[in-house]
Amino acid sequence: MAADIQAEVLGWALDELGKQRFGEDYAAAVTFAPSPLQTPQGMRLVPAWLLLITGRSPLLGEGPLYHGPVGIGAPRPEEKAVRAEVADGLRQLRDLAASKIAAGNGHAKAPLAQG
Repeated sequence: MAADIQAEVLGWALDELGKQRFGEDYAAAVTFAPSPLQTPQGMRLVPAWLLLITGRSPLLGEGPLYHGPVGIGAPRPEEKAVRAEVADGLRQLRDLAASKIAAGNGHAKAPLAQG
């Protein structure tokens, strides 16, 4: 049997988003990019899997908030690591959304988005 790694990893990410979204709209994308890795034989390119999570901005007229792209493993991500990164990304997006609301009400400055 052959497996589609990207589909499997995206499935884990979307499942975890579904479990933790609490009615909010989020989206995820998973891709890979060659990443340099130092080996005893010299520099080699390995497929580094990347995760991107987006969510709506709480402020009208603003584009989506995003977390990532962040590395989630190579050459094949582990389910536990993917789910942990989704949970952390959602926490960061919620914190960013709350700070934007506070800044929009004149209570605090909004931090720059991490990513």
